[in-house]
Amino acid sequence: MNRVTRLAVPTLFSALTLLAPSIAAAAPVVWTEWTSATAGVAGVATGTITAGGSTVNVSYAGQATFMQINNTGTNYFIPTAPYTSAQVDNAPARKDIIALSLAGTRSLTFSEPVKNLFFAVVSLNGNSYVFNRDFTVVSNGVGYWGGGTMSRVDNGNGTYTVSGTGEPHGVIKFLGSVTSISWTAGAENWNGFTVGTYGLGDEDDDSVFDKNEYGPGGIGAPRDSDGDLTPDYKDADDDGDGIPTSVEAPLGVARDTDGDGIPDYRDGDSDNDGIPDSVEAGAAPATPVDTDGDGIPDYRDGDSDNDGILDLWENGGKALDANSDGKIDDLTDADSDGVVAAIDKNDALSSETSSKNALVNSDTDLLPDYLDGDSDGDTVNDVLEIGLIDANNDGKVDGFVDVNLNGIYDPADVSNGGTAIAVTNTDADGKADYLDADSDNDCVLDSNVGESGAARTNKALPNASVDLNCGVLGSGNVCDTASGTCVSGCKVDADCAAGNFCSPGGGVTVGSCKAKGVNGASVPADAPASSVCASGTVASACVSGACETSDNKCGLLNGSACSSTSQCRSSTCTSNLCGGVVLADAGADSGAVTSDGGAVASDGGSLVLEAGAGTPADDAAVSATTDSGKPDSGAATVPTTAGPDTLEGGGCSCNSTSSPVGSLVSFALGALGFAAARRRRRSN
Repeated sequence: MNRVTRLAVPTLFSALTLLAPSIAAAAPVVWTEWTSATAGVAGVATGTITAGGSTVNVSYAGQATFMQINNTGTNYFIPTAPYTSAQVDNAPARKDIIALSLAGTRSLTFSEPVKNLFFAVVSLNGNSYVFNRDFTVVSNGVGYWGGGTMSRVDNGNGTYTVSGTGEPHGVIKFLGSVTSISWTAGAENWNGFTVGTYGLGDEDDDSVFDKNEYGPGGIGAPRDSDGDLTPDYKDADDDGDGIPTSVEAPLGVARDTDGDGIPDYRDGDSDNDGIPDSVEAGAAPATPVDTDGDGIPDYRDGDSDNDGILDLWENGGKALDANSDGKIDDLTDADSDGVVAAIDKNDALSSETSSKNALVNSDTDLLPDYLDGDSDGDTVNDVLEIGLIDANNDGKVDGFVDVNLNGIYDPADVSNGGTAIAVTNTDADGKADYLDADSDNDCVLDSNVGESGAARTNKALPNASVDLNCGVLGSGNVCDTASGTCVSGCKVDADCAAGNFCSPGGGVTVGSCKAKGVNGASVPADAPASSVCASGTVASACVSGACETSDNKCGLLNGSACSSTSQCRSSTCTSNLCGGVVLADAGADSGAVTSDGGAVASDGGSLVLEAGAGTPADDAAVSATTDSGKPDSGAATVPTTAGPDTLEGGGCSCNSTSSPVGSLVSFALGALGFAAARRRRRSN
């Protein structure tokens, strides 16, 4: 169009603008503020776009007929209709413009990648621009110098042409993130342009700016967090955990839930609880599961089921959490994938973000413990078994508060000034109550109605004797309180049939019933005193209920005190003595017997008292053999001088656990003393 026409048209089309319907737009565009320029064949210009909290520097190089900067001059972007559309809310409001007239190459460069780069054209009068980057035509229409249409052509060689029919004004949009573009243009009286954007570059539309996804290598060597050969700035799921980057970084905000310096969208275990995000995300990772409904998805929740027990602990990692904050203490992570070395299957490969630890599932309900409100399936909710309150029986701690939004009940959250839960283990069997089907090991399952309330942690309830929980006493079944199961065996002798004793016994340790030893047999080696005739052995290990310390055998030797024939090896118990004989002087006899010089010795039971007179030759001593039976010549007299009673001849050769009765021994020794006195009298 010639210059005259251009000068005549603006007023007409300004009026037409008032009649144009308004166009709904998706978002406002921030247009460049051009601040410096030098026109000419090798013109240059600089400006800025401030969007998304960042300022992007824009530079132009190429021929320029004239340039309007700092919002001065004529506003050629009116009427605004050609520049607004369903994608662009607002036409350029500034007067800034770069005008071109000569054929040649031009370029634009940006200090940061720019996504949704819009190029507003004034009067592309029969001309064309050939770009090195693809674009779409967003809008065209009647503008300051007239009207027309713009169209796109793919040249098939990596270049794309926008051409005008008539006097088009309008907007094109470049695809993807742009750091620079170049184009060639033909000669014309003049046409002009400016550029704008919604914000910084986001090639993959994941809400994270490309510049933040490039990594330290920049666009030349962009980061590929999950090793899938797609760089992060083009990858909708940077860490490959199934959760879209746009979800893990909402509105471009880079969260770091566990504070390990790796943003969640690149972290394979965002809360560092030892369970990979790919697992905690659930079946539909695009909408990550929130098991306890607290508004915090499981992959960021330190207690996903809100039972008061940290996920890390419920999955077997309590030993990795010395400070009880629900996160693994050692942050060693050689491949920087957010899965720490302690659980990473391969800490040298960032694309491997799975845990080497399988999920813990203590019961058979298919729910892993960290999601299960009743981990051991005993019908008692975990929250109750660790001592918290669950009045409505929903498996979640009552009165839940979580000011710091980490999913952990604040009174038990050490990272928020709380006190860590002390996991109860009532029976000290190495298994916490919430994992123990019989918390007190009394052989009654916690699920039994009799174990409600205090009975669940008190062995004395519901029965005072835990063995009664396995049947009547003596039934052959007792409660193994080490495992909380009924077993065949015994704790005391009464648990065994007649003729058996409990080994090892003792009332606590479960033993087995063993046959008692018969008279003459050695005390059983597994008797309580280990085959030694000692206190307690006689009643438990020998059929007779008695044994001798002299040989550690069951049954009493002749001469030992007895109360029944069954106690004696000779099977005779006469006058409370086995065999009816006395083998020892067991007590004082009031001085009636005097020492005879030790001349009396054991004679094997064949010594008899003299009934009549004898010869003087046998007055000196009584031998161990029969005394020829010669009667004394007269009665003996009893010495009147009291003296010590001594063991006559030292002939005692045995003893028993049941000592002979003192009166019986005194009687026997008195008889021997009487015979000796008679011999001395005859010699006189």
